[in-house]
Amino acid sequence: MSKHTSYIIILLLAILLLTSGIFAAASAEETAMREIVFRTGDPLEGVDEFLALMYDDEIPTVNHWRNVTPDEVEAETDYQIFRNGSSANSVVVVNNDIYQVCTWFGGHGFINAVPCDYDEDGVTDLLVACSWGSGLHRGEISLFNGATKEISSIQHFKNQDVIIIRLDTWLASSTVDFDPRRRYSYLVFAIDEIMYYHSVHFHMFDDLLGFVSLSSEDGTPVYIPYEVIQEREEWIMEKLFRALGMVDKDGNVFDETKIREQVMSALGVSKPTIETVPAPKPPFDNYDDCYEACLALPTPLDDDFEQGSASARALAVAVIFEMEYSCGGIQQYLWNSGSAYAMKTADSLRKIGLSEHAAAFEAYLAAYQLDAERIDAMHPADDDDKEVSRKAFTDLIHLYPSDDFDHAADWSLLQNAILEYANAHPEAFAFEE
Repeated sequence: MSKHTSYIIILLLAILLLTSGIFAAASAEETAMREIVFRTGDPLEGVDEFLALMYDDEIPTVNHWRNVTPDEVEAETDYQIFRNGSSANSVVVVNNDIYQVCTWFGGHGFINAVPCDYDEDGVTDLLVACSWGSGLHRGEISLFNGATKEISSIQHFKNQDVIIIRLDTWLASSTVDFDPRRRYSYLVFAIDEIMYYHSVHFHMFDDLLGFVSLSSEDGTPVYIPYEVIQEREEWIMEKLFRALGMVDKDGNVFDETKIREQVMSALGVSKPTIETVPAPKPPFDNYDDCYEACLALPTPLDDDFEQGSASARALAVAVIFEMEYSCGGIQQYLWNSGSAYAMKTADSLRKIGLSEHAAAFEAYLAAYQLDAERIDAMHPADDDDKEVSRKAFTDLIHLYPSDDFDHAADWSLLQNAILEYANAHPEAFAFEE
């Protein structure tokens, strides 16, 4: 995160403290952690009625559904949002009809939502934060159109869960004159800890990713990364201060420097601490660092893949194989990674010292007469249709069972083999220098 980004986020915190009147002395760690409670109501409220609507006469004996409707949505709409704690299936009930409220398969599903009317048609829409994707985890900000009941994606976040917060809620202040058309009115934060069914924790200093704007030229919501707006810092700060009424009698914005000094004094520090965490480099102490570094290597899908060293190519394939296999087995690896990876998997496993595993992979393909170059053909022509795609993947699991493959080698050795090979071949990461 850049120095400018940290500066702006600290100013946002200043607004929070001033408008809430909580300039009590506190440690930096305590103040930096923020909890957003989305729902204060009973998570079982309305669940019995929902189950009757969802299942008719075949209500399951074990119920995993909970009411996760955020307070804002409950206060401003008649919508009810329910999430299945087992599958993460997430739906919204509108006028006794049930609709998918977001993409959920393979992830956490629904995380939170805020009401809006992006097209100003008088029907409330929802900006939704969710996550999905078995194997490659994706956080997502999407739009549930209240009129058409359709879902459209606004932005994906690879391997990152996110929340969307309305500015007036985040500041927890009644002094905010909320305007949904302001560029910064909907803030997107990264989160590490989700506390179902009602709240999350996140660090304000580090986690502001960007904004969702309802004022795009084509009339649809768009995501604006925070980095894009850095050049307009002064404009954003001024707008934020004015939105909160923080101007003197002549209309001048209060002195930002003094506000910042007040906040730092309340936190017990003289200046903001900006920590830059370097990218992991070999030798790696643990597999997580190794995995993160390997994800930065060119992949078989990149034009410069063949330009990397042999060790870099082996690691780039091996870490994806390990990740996909550990999440969902060999079928998931082939489905998600495709021909580009399948053609290089056996060689990569041999390269890192797992010849037995490489032979097992080749035997699996041979047993079902699968051509590594044609793995992509497993996907249906209408791959964008989630239901069609899900059925095709289910069929794949039944057509090509993996029992023999799973017992053909000790797959728990993958992580250690990758870690040892990466530490023995630092040249694989030379491209980053």
